[in-house]
Amino acid sequence: MSIGRFRKAFSLLEVIIVLFLIAAVSAVLVANFDSLIRGFQQKSLREVFYQALREGRYQAGFLKEPCTLRFDKEKANFVILSQSEKPLATFPTNLPPDDVFFEMTLILPNPDPQGSLEFKLEDHPTPSLYISPLGYTPPVSIEFKENKETQTLLLDPFSTTALPMPKDREENPS
Repeated sequence: MSIGRFRKAFSLLEVIIVLFLIAAVSAVLVANFDSLIRGFQQKSLREVFYQALREGRYQAGFLKEPCTLRFDKEKANFVILSQSEKPLATFPTNLPPDDVFFEMTLILPNPDPQGSLEFKLEDHPTPSLYISPLGYTPPVSIEFKENKETQTLLLDPFSTTALPMPKDREENPS
């Protein structure tokens, strides 16, 4: 009776394949774990608003139609709606609705009734922010309260940059 050769070790190719598979699986697990950890970190109301505004500008440009950005006070989240009022995206704040205050105010010029060329800026509260397919928004003042701290910022119509508050529009003028 002939006895076949017994294998006492793995070949080099088998070892390399196993090491490659272990490395590939660990790379995927580490990447997913890192994004999972970042997802649990609490974002500020301002960061969530900017994220929603960027996505709204992207959606308006992609769909080639205006979109609106609204703040849902009952659920404490931002919602992007298409022109047909279809929800496109939701951005939760992960805060209790009672702890969040968010208000948008359009800043529009009002001509002088005497016919001079001077304009006075007037505030007009609005429930939603119009986003053009070209990516701009009307000039808007945003006031939000988070952790008992109130912040007001002016939004640049063409980017997500906060502009400095003009002296004549500050809450406590000197």
